[in-house]
Amino acid sequence: MMNDDSSEEEHEEFFRSDPWKWRHLQIIEPRWITWVLTSPSFSCIPQLDFLEYSVVEKYETKETTQVMKVHTKVNGIEKLAILKLYQVRARYRDTRLDGFALELVAYSNLTHHGFCDEGLVPHCYGWYDFASELQDGAAVQVRRHPSMWEDELPPRALLLEYIEDAVPISAENYTPQMAPAVIEALDRIHSIGIIHKDIRTLNILVRPDGKTIWIDFESAHTFPPEVMDAQWIIFRSTLEMSHIWSIMNYKLPREQRRLLRHHKYQSDHDI
Repeated sequence: MMNDDSSEEEHEEFFRSDPWKWRHLQIIEPRWITWVLTSPSFSCIPQLDFLEYSVVEKYETKETTQVMKVHTKVNGIEKLAILKLYQVRARYRDTRLDGFALELVAYSNLTHHGFCDEGLVPHCYGWYDFASELQDGAAVQVRRHPSMWEDELPPRALLLEYIEDAVPISAENYTPQMAPAVIEALDRIHSIGIIHKDIRTLNILVRPDGKTIWIDFESAHTFPPEVMDAQWIIFRSTLEMSHIWSIMNYKLPREQRRLLRHHKYQSDHDI
């Protein structure tokens, strides 16, 4: 473990020396979180002083997150948005070693590099800590949406762009033209130091115009430029590129052919 007097060279060597340190980085090296939270890109996502919304639709509740479509105001304009709530565990409250911090930092970096404006990922409008309402003595939102995890701590949240009529990529909406765009987008995400760590079709949305967009960065790791050539990062990014190539060029086309055969079989027997 490095101490506070470590030189930059020692800091960099620490990250390069042992692949296992990369795997358990957030637990064994608190200074990593310090770098993340003080990096220039982190300030790209504002903390919201107030969050008023009404729930339109609840999508899913997982072990530590809940996603819902809400009606709210963004910069004074009423619109639909995605509100993603994160469970706050007591042991992570001060260190922020949780999915909320990982996704917030990833979106900060993506915003800083213009990926949200390009439409490669959704915009992140801001983040909110429901604990602030308890401190202000007005826990209206917490009472409206009590902790779905029966945790004594109020959740944190990200307010994300809602993309009208976007659906996960599948054999039913796949076209061969999507493959290069999806693969190139992931490669560019890697190039700014983000390893997604949850490569699956549910995390790739297809817009009505056929364009694709990456979502769900709650497992992602964001790394500083000086260590991007570390062996573990190269290995992990290569593994993800191989995985997405297989999905886009093998798995989805195969499922689509199977689906077409099934439809043809049904059509032939309905005559």
